[in-house]
Amino acid sequence: MENSKKSNKIAARVWLVGWGKVLSQTQTGSTHHVLSGEKIYMKRKLLFVGVFRLLEGKNVNLRIVERDDTDFMVDCFNNIDFWGEYDPIVEQKSKTERMKQFDNPSNLAILTERKRFIIQKKDGTKIGFIGHWIVQPNRMMGIGYDIIPSERGKGYGTEAIQLMVDYLFLSQNIGRIQAITDVRNKASQSVLEKVGFRIEGTIRKSAFVRGVWTNAYLYSILREEWKEPKTLTKSTR
Repeated sequence: MENSKKSNKIAARVWLVGWGKVLSQTQTGSTHHVLSGEKIYMKRKLLFVGVFRLLEGKNVNLRIVERDDTDFMVDCFNNIDFWGEYDPIVEQKSKTERMKQFDNPSNLAILTERKRFIIQKKDGTKIGFIGHWIVQPNRMMGIGYDIIPSERGKGYGTEAIQLMVDYLFLSQNIGRIQAITDVRNKASQSVLEKVGFRIEGTIRKSAFVRGVWTNAYLYSILREEWKEPKTLTKSTR
C-alpha cells in the first residue's frame, strides 16, 4: 500500500446535516406534532452554537454549514477522490438535491441532532468538514471529519478536532466523545491520538469501502481526560 499523505487520509466518518427550516417531531400516543421549523432552527442554532458564533482556532475556524456552501459540498461529495481509499463513497447527488436537505433533513438527522461545520482557513478558504451527532441511547457524542486532499498533512485536521472537542465539552453535558476510523488510516489515528483520544477496540466489517468490507478502530476521549479547553476559552467576548 502506498504510504503517502493522500493515502493516509485524515478522515473519519462524517454525516450530512441540513439546516434551514428544520422540522422536529414529537409523538404523544398516535398523534404527531410538527413544531415550527423557523423557531426550532433559531433555538437549536443558539443552543448548540451558543456563545461561539464562530469557533476560532489559530489556523482554522469552524462554522455551521450554510446554503451558500452547497457548491463546495457537491464538488467534494461527488468527487470519489475526496473520500479516498478509506471512506465509503457516498451517493451522487445534484445541487438541487443537496439544497433540499436544508429544508427536509432526514428523521435520523433530527433524532441524533446531527450538525456539520465547514473547516476554513483564516482567509476564508474552505478546506473540509467536521460534524457531530448524538450516539443513542446514552447521549454520547460522535464526531467525523474530512479535509480536501490538497490540505491534508498540514495540521488543520488536528486543530479542527481540538476545536470541536473543546466546544462539545464546554457546551454539552456529555461525558464522552467518540470517533471511528479505518484500521489502515494511520494519519487519522495519529490525529485523534494527538487530541487525546484513546483506542478502545476494533469494529469488524464496519464499512463497505470500494467493494470490500473493512474494519475500523473505535476511539474515544472522556471529559476527565480532556480536563479543560485547549483552544477555546470558557469566557465569552
